[in-house]
Amino acid sequence: MNVEINDQTMCAEGHVPKDMRWRIYLSIFTVFAGMAFVVTWLFFYAGDHSFWENLGVLILSFLIFVGVNAAFWVPFGLRHAPMDESWQVPEKKGWASAVIGVGACLFLIVWLLLYADDYSIYQNLAVLLSVLVVGGGLGAAVWGWKNRGRW
Repeated sequence: MNVEINDQTMCAEGHVPKDMRWRIYLSIFTVFAGMAFVVTWLFFYAGDHSFWENLGVLILSFLIFVGVNAAFWVPFGLRHAPMDESWQVPEKKGWASAVIGVGACLFLIVWLLLYADDYSIYQNLAVLLSVLVVGGGLGAAVWGWKNRGRW
């Protein structure tokens, strides 16, 4: 019996790995659960809150969706992906980048939910740009520190 392996999926044609199947079902469930939350929020709760608070809630729901899906897809990807030497990221840099990104998102969510109503759209845009500049600067510092500026 000759089985051909697909180079892109690393699986036999027509075969889905057993540990992948439940992840697919869980991903589909999280998409529908996230959509149900957003629709419920927009229909029943959004009218009681400002635009900025609603934006913060939507960003938070998206962050939770990404976090839940990443929690069960990343281990699968790391276990099954062919790793090339150029793909490897130093562990501390990867964690630092994740902390910077999640920290920036959490700061923006707190800002939008608690403080944004008191400021104009231009001031809120300035806060957004400041968070992007500070986050980008911290990320550049993390990645450029060991490389001494060589990217």
